Amino acid sequence: MDYAEALGDIVDWIITTVFKNVVLFACPVIAYMLCVRFFNEKPKDEEIYYSRPGRGFYIKKLWALICLWRMNWVKKKEKKAKNSVYGLLPTPEEVKYEKPLNLNGKYGTEYSFIFGIDSKRNFLILRISSERQGHRLHPEVWIHACICDEIYQFPMHPDSGLPGTGPLSYSPPSTFGKSYSNAAGLKFEALEPMRKWRIQFNGILRKGCLKEMTPMDNCELVHVKFNFIWTACSSPFYAHRDSSLNLVGEALAREPWRSGDWIKAMLNEEKGYDQWGTLNGEWKIGDFNESPVILHLRGVRRRRWGPSDNGDEYTIKLRHKAEFFGVSSQGSFFNIGASSMSKGGLTHTRFGHFRDPAGIMSSITSCDISLPQLAHFGLIPDNSVIRFSANNRNYTADIRILQFGDAVLYTGRPWKYKTCLAIFDFGLDVDGGVGISEFTYRYDGHCPLSSHPSQSISKHFIKHVGDVLTNEEKVQLEETKPLTLHFTDPICQNSKVVGGKGASLAVLTSTLDTSFQIPDGFCLTTFAFQEQIKSNDVLWEAISKTLDVALTGEGDRELQKSCERVVSAIKSTPVCVSVIDALEKGLKSMKVDGDLEDFGFAVRSSAVGEDSELVSAAGQNSTVLGCSGIENTLNAVRTCWSSLYTYQSVLYRRQYGNVISGSQIAVVVQKMVPSESAGVLFTHHPYSGNPSQIVITANYGLGESVVAAMAEPDMVTLKRNYDDSLSLLESKIGRKSIQVSVDGASSGTKEDMVSSDLQQKLSISYEQALRLGKIGIQLEAIFSSPRDIEWAIVKDHIFILQARPITALESWSEFELLHELDSSVVTDSEVTTRANTGEVLPGAMTPLTSSVMAKALDVMIHQSPNQMKLSVPHFLRNAVITHHQLAMNVINTFFRTNEPKVSLGSQVVHMAVFGSPCVHPELLRLGIERHGMISNLERFSLLLRLILRSFRAESTTKRATLRSQKIDLKPKKFKSARDLYEEISANLYMILDAALDHNNASVIGVFSQVILVSLLIGKNKELKDHHFADISLLLSSCSNVISAEIPQDLQQLASKISKSDGADEFCSSSSSEAADWFAKYPGEAASSFKEFLDKHGHRCLREFDLGSLTWGMKPDCLMNTLQTMVRAAGIGQERHKAAIEGIGSTIKKLQTPLKTISKLLIKRVVPWCRRSVARREETKCALVRTIHAFRMAYRHLGFLARMEGLIPDEELVFYFTHYELSSLLGDDDALKTALIVKAWRRRKLRSKWDKIQLPETFFGVAVANDAEKLVAPGDIKVSGVSASIGVVTGRACVIGSLDEANNIQPEDILITKSTDIGWTPYFPFLSGIVTEMGGLISHGAVVAREYGLPCIVGASSATQIFKTGDKVTLDASTGILYKVDGE
Repeated sequence: MDYAEALGDIVDWIITTVFKNVVLFACPVIAYMLCVRFFNEKPKDEEIYYSRPGRGFYIKKLWALICLWRMNWVKKKEKKAKNSVYGLLPTPEEVKYEKPLNLNGKYGTEYSFIFGIDSKRNFLILRISSERQGHRLHPEVWIHACICDEIYQFPMHPDSGLPGTGPLSYSPPSTFGKSYSNAAGLKFEALEPMRKWRIQFNGILRKGCLKEMTPMDNCELVHVKFNFIWTACSSPFYAHRDSSLNLVGEALAREPWRSGDWIKAMLNEEKGYDQWGTLNGEWKIGDFNESPVILHLRGVRRRRWGPSDNGDEYTIKLRHKAEFFGVSSQGSFFNIGASSMSKGGLTHTRFGHFRDPAGIMSSITSCDISLPQLAHFGLIPDNSVIRFSANNRNYTADIRILQFGDAVLYTGRPWKYKTCLAIFDFGLDVDGGVGISEFTYRYDGHCPLSSHPSQSISKHFIKHVGDVLTNEEKVQLEETKPLTLHFTDPICQNSKVVGGKGASLAVLTSTLDTSFQIPDGFCLTTFAFQEQIKSNDVLWEAISKTLDVALTGEGDRELQKSCERVVSAIKSTPVCVSVIDALEKGLKSMKVDGDLEDFGFAVRSSAVGEDSELVSAAGQNSTVLGCSGIENTLNAVRTCWSSLYTYQSVLYRRQYGNVISGSQIAVVVQKMVPSESAGVLFTHHPYSGNPSQIVITANYGLGESVVAAMAEPDMVTLKRNYDDSLSLLESKIGRKSIQVSVDGASSGTKEDMVSSDLQQKLSISYEQALRLGKIGIQLEAIFSSPRDIEWAIVKDHIFILQARPITALESWSEFELLHELDSSVVTDSEVTTRANTGEVLPGAMTPLTSSVMAKALDVMIHQSPNQMKLSVPHFLRNAVITHHQLAMNVINTFFRTNEPKVSLGSQVVHMAVFGSPCVHPELLRLGIERHGMISNLERFSLLLRLILRSFRAESTTKRATLRSQKIDLKPKKFKSARDLYEEISANLYMILDAALDHNNASVIGVFSQVILVSLLIGKNKELKDHHFADISLLLSSCSNVISAEIPQDLQQLASKISKSDGADEFCSSSSSEAADWFAKYPGEAASSFKEFLDKHGHRCLREFDLGSLTWGMKPDCLMNTLQTMVRAAGIGQERHKAAIEGIGSTIKKLQTPLKTISKLLIKRVVPWCRRSVARREETKCALVRTIHAFRMAYRHLGFLARMEGLIPDEELVFYFTHYELSSLLGDDDALKTALIVKAWRRRKLRSKWDKIQLPETFFGVAVANDAEKLVAPGDIKVSGVSASIGVVTGRACVIGSLDEANNIQPEDILITKSTDIGWTPYFPFLSGIVTEMGGLISHGAVVAREYGLPCIVGASSATQIFKTGDKVTLDASTGILYKVDGE
């Protein structure tokens, strides 16, 4: 019973208590679940697609973060590359990432994107992309710009594909070289990986913005050329490595995990990087008669590559993306975005990065951007507010979309994506700026274009093109070494075997087109030339001697004599039997009507390396026309061979760094075409590069009269429309008084006078001009580049004689060369000064100095106590470059540690740098906005570091001196330029170490001065005029300062010279004779002079410049000073002795009233201050000595490069950057030639750059003070045809013939009747060229464009109007030469 009752009680308790509590707890839960199920709002349509956080979201996120952290750690460990010396050189990883990819394997698509905008809302959006579709590449281009409130677009937009016809169709589908991407005239070229890029375009754009496909007839098309230098202002942000783990973890946690390998299954495999930078360049429209628009834009450069999404329905594809790029007025740049992939991928991923005003890149760690609420259906919101966090700070971006400058672009073929671009203003907390938004959607609508873009027309009629040989052809070539090759032989298309001219003729012969003919012919290969040389030892010895003279630099006169001996030897040496047999066989193989002795042939040189896109070698090698019979043809062959070693040919190749040793030449032998009219056709305008204009020059008879500028030819300009139809734009009848024709009697050519009736007519008909234009379009498609085509017409049949690239279309403008090394200017309020650097490095630096010393000095400032230490600087923050001159960024250098009010330390620093203690409040405000204010803890830490450095100052100075004295790179032991370059690169840290030691001494010197000033002014804390005088007095009486020893040693040397027997002779001698005087009068003075050079021989004017000649290298520069001192011996020594005083007597002279304790403290501090000054000079001397060691190493590098035939002059080594030298020593011949051309122009322009006067302090982008303003044109002037753009003022040198060339002075403007190949050696010394005769393809015009010289041709009576010595201005932009008033 008790048991039953107990059991009943338990049951009652369970029912009444436990069940009751369970019901009370469960009912609300069930009610809540029912309410959620029946009353909760259903997800909106735009939210259904995006995965949303579910149960276990935070647990999944935690696990995802753990997995991502491990993956990211392993990835960084695998990818970690050894950083080069403080960023002086790109890392191997950076070089790898900047190279275009081969889209044949893992990656199927890649693109490069560049965006820039300024405060006036001028913007530029560019993109080149390529995607593999089956066995071909599909290229796409974006060009969308707003310049001066005008919208410009690529004519095919809104479609992003390349045109199949029209002025921009010459480009191959896309060209990706070793360091560049090129499509449809738009080219991105890496100058220095992750640091400098060159962006250029020369083509046709459409005015206005279209969002639907519209016929070209309804559009306004304009010719636009722009060139920009992109300069980094941040480190690269790697999307696959630096993205926020938090944002990626959130995206992963939102998705269902159904696969064991869930991370790899869902993460997008796209890789790449973003990098912020500035675009500095020119925008030109039309024929460039008006001044270009100078633009300074700020924005981002992006590169991405990844798998193609052309797969099946299971392939993960992009569905929707929204992205914002913002550029603020204070230097904050941000990228915020979100993307959604198809199911199986991440359906909602947030991403982004942020560059703060100090230049620090960081990933965005949190962000509230939401794709379902942001333009899901394509309706871009007018306003958006995005909150995000970066670098432990929170930001709010208030974005307002603007109603202009937007665009719609479709990508893919058929269209796969629709992208909407829009410009926006934004507020970023207290900052603001402008930017671009990009909204991308998957497109499933109708595409009005063909699914397969038009192929280049060359695909339809070309059989085999290029220098690439199959393995079988290579084996055959090595075994047979053919002496002759007919144009129809595929191997004849190899320029290394038959030269540039022969290869192009073979390519043209292989075409299936019937609108033109190629005269039948063959090539004597380079093997024939080698056979001829090997068969005669005397000939080989003569050539070897010439090569030795050319490389060792024994002098131009000796080189000219040596070349003449070789030319004579080749012409007089009989042709070997094997070559004669091959030539006879080749001549007989041609279809000749009648006897060979009665038939004419054209024999042309075809050197290896000629007719490239950079250098044409126009006229350097010989052509013999009208040869008849085997004997005359053999003589012509020897003439062509010998032309390879004429003085002007050897000098030309040496100037461009082309190989002299081992130079090869082939010879083209063709049927002679007795043309009725002939000339040259340019598929682009040769002056402006306008692709919509085809220029034809013509004359009666052979084309020799046109090419050699023997007569002014007719000029016909055709307009090329977008459907490749042609129309006459302009025709001009030239003064063609002479024509050249075949002289059958003398086996050559003759000159005939053109009748007056024919002179008044065009030498070709309008119909013939149109036919020639059509052929030009076809040949442009064959070679995929603009062409310079020689043609001839016989009985209305068109013959093509040659088709070479148009040179100098991509040549660097003077603006680019002036600003190519400029540092990035990220805000218009940037403050820059030349106050200090203008003394250390006055004027323009050599490019080598800019690339080494500017970076070293920048890193030196980074390591200051008040600076943060950075690993690999991709841009200059503190020591900056503008106009090739060194300057300092005031805010980044002097306002890193700020207090609410101007501190005494700031005043002392300003006094040391600017010569005045006045600190403008605006500078302090900018410093606080950028870098904030220093905290008490940071102030204490800074003080502690300074004290510790003070205790180590003496040991640091001794170490720096000892280290600089021991440094020896031993450059003379190296026999290879490449080996020496690698040794220099490996030891560049020595310059940085020496710079850091000098910086440490300088900082301690300023610190000691701050303490001294504090003691001097006491509690007043206000600097007054008498304080400045007292400070100067206390610091001026320093002894044992190295810089003060130099004049003392010179005075002592002068005193010894004055006491010697030949003192009068020394004073009356010239500088060079005075330097030799010490050898003539050995004795105490000579010994003292040697000791002086041993001690100070590494010093000189501009001693921080690697290209400077030191006193030890060139003692002549000291002689004038010494001669003056000898005449006034003793005065300087007495003055110096009087200047040295004790501390006690110095304190008595102070104007500031001081207490006894202050005097005692100052007496203790002054020796420290004076010693700090001495230490600063000692470390500076050590730094200069270190620089000198590298100066000598670079000079020997130049010597080795010259001996290897890489550069013509060892001094030229200083006009490359350090990174460019690695390319110069590489295996890319085209790149080497381009660099040498640029180095020559830098060297020539440096004297002009050196005269540029910059303001001492300036805001934003530097604007030079125009020291040489052009004077308005006077009455004395002539006009001609602009052949090479530019404006220059200088001395006129009027010459009637080459015999008077000795009157030419450096930087002269040459005025003459015409030029031929004999003038080539003088071109490097000129600043401009004016000829009375000639056209756009005359020798003077071609070479002037290659040298970048302003040039006009056809300037009638110029040699009569002007005289030598006149000061003239050559304005080649307008085709005018005028005398400057008052001269």
